[in-house]
Amino acid sequence: PKRPPRTIPTAAVKTLDAPDLLNDYYLNLLHWGSSNILSIALGSAVYLWHPDDGRTESIVELEAPNAYVSSVQWSQDGKTLSVGTSYNTVQLWDVSRMSMIREMTGHQSRVSCLSWQSGDVLTSGGKDAMILNHDVRVQDSCFAYFNGHTQEVCGLSWSPSGDTL
Repeated sequence: PKRPPRTIPTAAVKTLDAPDLLNDYYLNLLHWGSSNILSIALGSAVYLWHPDDGRTESIVELEAPNAYVSSVQWSQDGKTLSVGTSYNTVQLWDVSRMSMIREMTGHQSRVSCLSWQSGDVLTSGGKDAMILNHDVRVQDSCFAYFNGHTQEVCGLSWSPSGDTL
């Protein structure tokens, strides 16, 4: 059977103000989580927008001089927000408590992309051309790395099965 044509809205449902949004193609500054919350990195801060009630709240504010958030990514369950920084770290944030769980190292330059393989494995890519796999449950989190790139890793994503990056 033939489907009816899709109706595409001609006007925005909502327009969000985004001051300090970095103009850098290589960064991943916006991610909509499974719990229906939008995270957006604006300069050194990360904000959460709740579309159900229109509420906006700040969750991250980097304090290092000239620091900026370079990537954001929700875990599959929508409870943890991973945040890549310009000072080469990945932070994990518990959104229900609005507090940082931990900070992971391993990159030599900014962390420009993030992807969760499962609830425990987070993969990060950076300007150092490296891809790191982190087991977020253990102190020395980096358990595998890939160094086949010659330039910044600006995007990565695990397949839904978690078998392929």
